[in-house]
Amino acid sequence: MTKKEEKSISYEMRSIRVPSRKMKAVKEMWMKIYTPIVMQCKLEIRMNLSTQCIDIRTCKETLSPVAIQRAEEFINAITLGFSPEDALSILRDDSLYVNCFSLEDVRILRHHHIGRAIGRIAGSKGKVKNNLELITSTRIVIEDKNIRVLGTAENISLVRTAVSKLIMGSQPAKVCSDLRIISKKVQERL
Repeated sequence: MTKKEEKSISYEMRSIRVPSRKMKAVKEMWMKIYTPIVMQCKLEIRMNLSTQCIDIRTCKETLSPVAIQRAEEFINAITLGFSPEDALSILRDDSLYVNCFSLEDVRILRHHHIGRAIGRIAGSKGKVKNNLELITSTRIVIEDKNIRVLGTAENISLVRTAVSKLIMGSQPAKVCSDLRIISKKVQERL
């Protein structure tokens, strides 16, 4: 490639802010973040410690114009609490994304009612959360009053409905059985 052609290539750069409370976790998982972005997306990446940002940019080897967008969503998913293994599916499948909502989007809760609602969503030893994930093929992260769901738009909608019912006080077993019936109907339709 000549110097003139090299100058005509436009590079795109994005900075993803990492919350200070997540910085240590991101440092520990750095190789799990770095490797897929460089190997699969063919992007350049660096961690800027002074600004607490992760910078990604395109280079000559970058094949897809949407690679930088997918890499940004991958990093955002990790900073929201998803494991790198779960977030890696964002790079593979274009139909996946992360949806965040709060308990208070569904119903305003006070004091110990918040803990009970979170307990109904998580279940004993995480059983309800795991059932929701298995039935809908999604990943769920519960952090404080926030619920984050990684999956397709249709599956996120199913999870959001189920979580809303749990917040409103429905029994977890009833919600999971209803969700199984709905997901079977959706799979039969496809």
